[in-house]
Amino acid sequence: MSNYLAVPAEMKDLTQWVCWKLECRQDKGTLTKVPYAVNGKHAQSTNPATWTTFQNAVQASDDYSGIGFVFKQDGGVVGIDIDHCRDMSTTEITNPLAAEMVRDFHSYTEISPSRTGLHIFCKGKLPGRGHKWTDAGVEMYDGGRFFTITGNSLSSAPFPLVDAQGAINKWYNKFASEHESTAEKPTEKRSISLDDSKLLETAANANDGTVFHDLFMGNWQDHSKSQSEADLALCNLLAFWTGKDAAQMDRLFRESGLYRKKWNELHGKQTYGAMTIQKAINGCHDVYGERPTAKQDFTGVSFKSKDAFGRSEPQKKKAALSIVPAYKLQNAEIPPLTFIVDGILPQGLALLCSPPKYGKSWLVLALCLSVAAGEQFLNHNTMQSKCLYLALEDSARRLQDRMNKILASEPVSRNFDFALHAPTLGGGLIEALENYINENPTVRLIVIDTLQKIRDPATGRENAYSVDYREVGALKKFADKHNICVLLVHHLRKMQDTDDPFMMISGTNGIMGAADTTFVMTREHRADKETKLSYTGRDIEQNEIIMKFDKSEYKWHVEGFAEEIEEKKENEEYDQNPTVNTIKKLLEQCPNGWEGTTKELMDAGLH
Repeated sequence: MSNYLAVPAEMKDLTQWVCWKLECRQDKGTLTKVPYAVNGKHAQSTNPATWTTFQNAVQASDDYSGIGFVFKQDGGVVGIDIDHCRDMSTTEITNPLAAEMVRDFHSYTEISPSRTGLHIFCKGKLPGRGHKWTDAGVEMYDGGRFFTITGNSLSSAPFPLVDAQGAINKWYNKFASEHESTAEKPTEKRSISLDDSKLLETAANANDGTVFHDLFMGNWQDHSKSQSEADLALCNLLAFWTGKDAAQMDRLFRESGLYRKKWNELHGKQTYGAMTIQKAINGCHDVYGERPTAKQDFTGVSFKSKDAFGRSEPQKKKAALSIVPAYKLQNAEIPPLTFIVDGILPQGLALLCSPPKYGKSWLVLALCLSVAAGEQFLNHNTMQSKCLYLALEDSARRLQDRMNKILASEPVSRNFDFALHAPTLGGGLIEALENYINENPTVRLIVIDTLQKIRDPATGRENAYSVDYREVGALKKFADKHNICVLLVHHLRKMQDTDDPFMMISGTNGIMGAADTTFVMTREHRADKETKLSYTGRDIEQNEIIMKFDKSEYKWHVEGFAEEIEEKKENEEYDQNPTVNTIKKLLEQCPNGWEGTTKELMDAGLH
């Protein structure tokens, strides 16, 4: 749980808090921060019924990516978001404009979740509607929006929440005047009628309410290539919700964040706004509150469905195989396979499976520490590189304690990062990992502990094998794309299989089938001190080693190959067998051979 001590008490006292999750936007494939109420349902930045107290949000935050503060219309709190203005490695503000703004506002400022941006909070009111100035990388809001809260104050002694109306006016007017193409100069707002207000509330809470809300607030960049395209998209939605009422559409559009001077510009005999409204009305076949008849449903059916932006669904491509002629493959220059741990852990997708409490987390932590420092792991050399450990079942306290025990309090390599929370595969994990790799190009090992923590709930619409293969396959595809190793920590079934330990892996064969390398930890009895590590893979030789965990050093040590140790034990047992020793003794006494009954042999062993 994050430390929110720096957050001003005046903000904590307001019932304007939500939780949030980093999720993948289905239509764009990009990550977005989605607000949630503490009951697990989506929150709305325009619906106070979905907000809660600061204490409740913090209590529920373990199940989410973090908490957020909602700006309430006429609530007296203004938020300023400044993107890409801070260097993570040096912690310096790299944008002079951002540094000047921080000095001018002199109010509570914290570092954003990305650690490259800043959020400023102050008392006051915007002279116009909230807006995002993309060119400047700045957003300012006083209602209908939420900001993520980290509690990570920019200054060591956090500033309080101060009245900064002067700075608000100065910077809002500066951006509004310098970026007239995307923002109006502040004007007096017209009141919205009750019918309009109800319509906006209904539209914002519909299935596509997020798109409607974003467009109405003027945030079109995540949804379209140009503002003109966004203008038509909003009008398409307004045509549906207003029943093609051109006057109401015009009235509502003028209250939206997309409204600009261009709306009133003449294009021939019509204004740009009138042309856009008419185009939306012409393309609108259904309106809110009306249900089409069966005849209407099947009249003029077009299988090229379009979204609010008028974009047609992509046509299905002709099926084809990716052919590689054998003679070309024979002489092709293919980069050699990279091993993270020589001989046993190559690039690709790997699995480490064991029953609970066998010490697998100690093993993967030691792996990451060894690779980050370029030191041996289980008697094998490692390729020194950056590592990321998604320890999704551990706390920071436990990880710190274990790391210091393994290192004996020696300094840890700077090549090693932890993550204690991560989105699921369906919630944007791959994109989050892509973003991490873009910022950390030297990473070669990513550990995900455990697989179950990043899986999505089963829907029942797909068989278990398909789900297992698809989800693990997605991580393999990611690993192969970047020539890295992704190691998944997973569990075994309770049922023992002494003949094949790999058949004990929890789930279907789709999990191991998608993996390149698999490790399994087993013991004959749970209390045994010796643990067998079996491994196999597409690019390594199958083998088994015996390990012991040294509780004084908190490290795993290799005793040897399981086959050699087993053979040694069998030889020792043979040498200590009383019958064998008796026969040896008799043969020493009778070099030419000994003959006798079983009773005589038994009697000889007693003397």
